[in-house]
Amino acid sequence: MENLIFDNGVKEYSINGRATLRFNPADPNVYARYVDSVEKINEIEAEMRAAGASLDENSSDYAKQSLDIMRDADAKVKAMLRETFGAQNDFDAIFDGVNVMGVAVNGKMVITNFMEMLAPILEDGAKRFVDQAVGQKQLNRKQRRAMQK
Repeated sequence: MENLIFDNGVKEYSINGRATLRFNPADPNVYARYVDSVEKINEIEAEMRAAGASLDENSSDYAKQSLDIMRDADAKVKAMLRETFGAQNDFDAIFDGVNVMGVAVNGKMVITNFMEMLAPILEDGAKRFVDQAVGQKQLNRKQRRAMQK
């Protein structure tokens, strides 16, 4: 069997020296899913907070119920991240087993730090895509004009 190799734009990023995140930062589909995922994360966080607020703090299993809510939110966010960046990425490994809804040293949720870290990479990728598309459009226009002469 012959092996065909082409540039698909996929880049690899080492995350905290523990795992690798692979995706094409200039893929407009990835960027669109990323933008949508920010809203979905906010929805999952709101659901988590509402579920936590509805718990009886005096219940004997309050701690277990709280942890179950956070575990469920973590699973939902990681599943959404797989949809956003591709199934080839292992988000349990990328986050080193940490619950993404947990709070980091800087006071933000772990997922917030992750998404903020990726924002400039994806914004630059989207800009490169637009620049390439505009450049291609201008080239096509020049080629059509040249053919008309």
